[in-house]
Amino acid sequence: MATTNENVPWHRVVRSDGTVPKGVAQLRLLRAEGVPIRGHRVDLAQARLPDLQA
Repeated sequence: MATTNENVPWHRVVRSDGTVPKGVAQLRLLRAEGVPIRGHRVDLAQARLPDLQA
């Protein structure tokens, strides 16, 4: 994603612990999309898609 010239939703890429590499600007975009945030991290327990194969 770092080298593409395409308009991709880079702000949706978060670390496995829910932290964001691009800080406040990224958190602002995620909040605007309704992504659950706890402190300065994405709340992955709420944000993950359900396992449809279960």
